[in-house]
Amino acid sequence: MGSVERRSRLIEPLLADSGRGDLLAHMHAPVLAAQEPRAIRLADRYLRQSGTPGEVRRHWELSELLDVREILAEVQVPTLVIDRPAATNFDNRHSLYLAEHIPGARLLELSGRDSVMFGDGAEALIGAIAEFIAGTDRRPDSSRALATVAFTDIVGSTERAEALGDSEWRELLARHDRITRELVGEHGGRPIKSTGDGFLATFDGPACAVRCASAVAARVRELGIELRGGVHTGEVELLDGDIAGIAVHIGARIAALAEPGEVLASSTVRDLAIGSGIDFRRNRRLVTTMVSDLHLTRHAPAATAPGRAGRSRRRRGRRRAPRRPPGRRSARGCETGARRWRSRA
Repeated sequence: MGSVERRSRLIEPLLADSGRGDLLAHMHAPVLAAQEPRAIRLADRYLRQSGTPGEVRRHWELSELLDVREILAEVQVPTLVIDRPAATNFDNRHSLYLAEHIPGARLLELSGRDSVMFGDGAEALIGAIAEFIAGTDRRPDSSRALATVAFTDIVGSTERAEALGDSEWRELLARHDRITRELVGEHGGRPIKSTGDGFLATFDGPACAVRCASAVAARVRELGIELRGGVHTGEVELLDGDIAGIAVHIGARIAALAEPGEVLASSTVRDLAIGSGIDFRRNRRLVTTMVSDLHLTRHAPAATAPGRAGRSRRRRGRRRAPRRPPGRRSARGCETGARRWRSRA
């Protein structure tokens, strides 16, 4: 395919509409775009912030003029050429040519259909680069990670399903799931799965998880749904599109203890969220685990924690009287000072 035809097929549709991030995402990362809803939004932002359509066209035309074939034989460093033959966006004959004409180059063909490094098969790509540079794959164990898990559960789901019937209940659950996934994405989280009458998501930080769970509870209330939520932070086991481990079980048990409309968080979350501005109300309930007993705290988004005003008044009652300005003394103090001065004289 000639350069003009290639530009027409790959670039011109993007230049015609600079906001078509879906075209860019499915062109370079079809697997990632199908698995991660945020990929298309990120591609939209990338297109808008990269340059004008004219600048993109000039950049592409300039890249077609670059030809480094004459200097490939001069490369004197170890070289690893990585290719994904199944990524149809690029012609893999370029990789074969580089490997044949760079002295001592090694060609490694990986599986996957995404042409971007962080797409399909990113773990294998990172491992290959680490092994090539360091002589061994020194990546940390990726089967476990620290995460904040957030569970939501629909209150009275069985009774509600019986009252609505199967068809209306499925429609209501679909609307609930759409709202939840949208808010999880807005708060920087990762939707894991629907639990049938609730949802499970993970977050990098506890504050985002608490705020998201409260936002979901407020939004779905417009649908006539009341939620309870539970948030906990701990190490989770990463499975294929799912998570497991003790931290996940603790989060589910915390959610089960919450009252309707309440978001409960473990003391771990409360301690990690110090400085976030989130107001936690103390709660004496415990979650007994095989590790320890976790105290629970209730997220209070708009109210003042009970007892705070009383404590403030008691503190104010114990305050000392303000000191007098320099040079101003009471009459009794002046008389005492005069007597001491006369005795020393």
